[in-house]
Amino acid sequence: MDDSIFFPGNRVVLDTNLVLFPRVTTSFRGFRRDSYLILDTPQHEGSSLEFEYGMPIVLRLMHESKVYGFKAEVLGRTTMPFPLLFLTYPQEVESLNLRKGKLYKVMLDASFAPLKDGEDEKAAGGQAEERKGLVLNLSENGALLETDWPLEVGASLCLTFSLPGHGEACELSAKVLSCLVKGHACWVELHFSDEEQPACAAVFEYLQDLEGRQLEEAILRLSP
Repeated sequence: MDDSIFFPGNRVVLDTNLVLFPRVTTSFRGFRRDSYLILDTPQHEGSSLEFEYGMPIVLRLMHESKVYGFKAEVLGRTTMPFPLLFLTYPQEVESLNLRKGKLYKVMLDASFAPLKDGEDEKAAGGQAEERKGLVLNLSENGALLETDWPLEVGASLCLTFSLPGHGEACELSAKVLSCLVKGHACWVELHFSDEEQPACAAVFEYLQDLEGRQLEEAILRLSP
């Protein structure tokens, strides 16, 4: 594991089970490899927050433009000479996020073409009628598409949508998981058929960028 992400002074966001303070920020102070992490105890109005022994915590931080996250538990805390919080050293650190399939709210122009049985996404180019829509939610392995065209559950389609700052996700093969129709509007839940297809790499990079910006905003918003 790369210990450089735990350098003193690096800001970190803590997701806790504290009712009044479910998300707080603090800073690393040090660590002992494979043993414990040392952080400043988060404060509120000049008083240290209460973190009980064994409390589970999820930590998220940025390092060299990448987002990392991991789980830990409270080992203890000190008040003198400084309020410090001791957490278990993580067994595993993951990049981007801890929840595969985490949904990000977006608003991305999209086009799609339904595929016939046995037809692949490349064969659809120029043959099927192109339809327009808007991607409202996006994850590593799926999306929520708003469109005027109802689609049958289980249907396959070829999807292309814009990725601001990252070009386009082109010709993504996807399957319809559900379709909610209200009036002339349809909300279609899609699952990307093959996470190894090239466009999924572009989606992953875009989501990584989004996660980084969200974490930066959280740090700015939660910092004293």
